[in-house]
Amino acid sequence: TLAVPNSSSTRSLSTTPPEQQVDMATGPVYVVLVTAKVRSGCMDKFKELFGPLAKHVEANETGCFTYKLSIGTEDPETLCIFERYESKEYFESVHLESALFKAFAAEIPNMFESKSFTFYLEEPMGSFGFMAK
Repeated sequence: TLAVPNSSSTRSLSTTPPEQQVDMATGPVYVVLVTAKVRSGCMDKFKELFGPLAKHVEANETGCFTYKLSIGTEDPETLCIFERYESKEYFESVHLESALFKAFAAEIPNMFESKSFTFYLEEPMGSFGFMAK
């Protein structure tokens, strides 16, 4: 399952237009890195299910700044999903609670040989590196 510890703090949810999101985060950007190895023959089905979710996130989750699937170059059955949110609270209360995410999560549990979730707080803009040129 995709369980994430609940947070007791609250924060208003973003209504910022997508082109302004990165500069408008109210605190450290919350980063989720999902890595997984899918079972043999499951990658195409995973992509088929992930595509509509990614489009939904882009169109409807204004507090999500990045939501990107990458496939392994040495092993095409490995994947990484790089996600960036305005806050942990946004990730938990909006992304994880969306009907489309819940439907996606219900379809994929038996597709994996392994998966892991790692959580980060991004350093402030301009301090170390960049996101885009």
